[in-house]
Amino acid sequence: MSFIRKLANLFSKKETQITPMNHQPRKVLDDEVTLSPQKFEINRLINNGGLTIEEILMLALIEEKDTNNDFFPGFWQYSYNVNPKLLFANLIKKGFYLKEKSLTTTLERKTVDELKEILRKHNLKVSGRKQELIDRILNELCEEELNSIELIEVYKRNEKAKEIIEKNEHIIFFHRNQTEISIYEAHDFKNKNPHYSPVEIARELIDLKAKRHIANKDWGLYRNTRVSLAEIEIKEQNFDIALALLFEVCYLDLSGMSNNFDLNFLYIYEDRFFPYEKSIHTLAPGIVNYIRKLKVKLELTDENLKHLYLSTMHKYQVPFHLFTKEETANILIAEINNDVNTLKEIYKTARKRYFNKSKYGSNKKW
Repeated sequence: MSFIRKLANLFSKKETQITPMNHQPRKVLDDEVTLSPQKFEINRLINNGGLTIEEILMLALIEEKDTNNDFFPGFWQYSYNVNPKLLFANLIKKGFYLKEKSLTTTLERKTVDELKEILRKHNLKVSGRKQELIDRILNELCEEELNSIELIEVYKRNEKAKEIIEKNEHIIFFHRNQTEISIYEAHDFKNKNPHYSPVEIARELIDLKAKRHIANKDWGLYRNTRVSLAEIEIKEQNFDIALALLFEVCYLDLSGMSNNFDLNFLYIYEDRFFPYEKSIHTLAPGIVNYIRKLKVKLELTDENLKHLYLSTMHKYQVPFHLFTKEETANILIAEINNDVNTLKEIYKTARKRYFNKSKYGSNKKW
């Protein structure tokens, strides 16, 4: 019961208007932080040897690279608008990558078939895993035979680069985690609030964006901020917080609201509310899968999960909703269990209620 109370408290509030929830104690910001809808402009040079944010990211992602390999993934251009070849060349020029030839590195770069070919050439056993093949070559070939293997030349990251990477974990974190926050926004926040960890930065900035989405009635975008936070909390193994956030996502997905939502235009939206088979307001399979896994992780029965959902969401209010809270809980359980017949019946009941309300002009709150 204490676990249920803990989770329910995450969403308990007096107000009837939705606001982003704080899921961890918030630190006092060193500076007032606002996120402008205009293009985010910051000083791209930072106090780490005059490196740009993109250069630090490249140091983190590329430990070593063949000198004759000039391939780079496309994200450097479409996500960061930089020429990766020039970026890498600059890092070499600044001394962060050094040329190196190593027999071990050469063997590690070879395929299993290539390693076996070397062993066959010297009448040695070719069975075993890749590391066993490498060890056999190093241990059983004489020095002259080892010297005959053509070495691959690579650029290898030096210790100075590693120090810079350690000081800029937030840049790597926001590249690898597809949150609502760019590496530039995160770095700007970190400069103003150096005591914040990457996860704390994510929580703060995502919640700031969430507030803006609510003000603009962009419920779809607000919903996406909850998903981003939930994914972070799952990685941090804060499963109770993640589950609370995913409950919120479910409630929003079933609400009937979308971006730029306006109650005056329900007649436009309502064609896509019902029935279940044609509705665009169903639970996303990815969200259901997350909750299904958390249900197993937290050892919850269907009854436990439903009780937890209702305890968490009982004070949660939005301007409009197609379903009662009880119905949204039952929809979640039915989706987890792939119970399509139950889902059809719930949507059928909600449809009847919705159009009766519309027909008779009920003054009751949605």
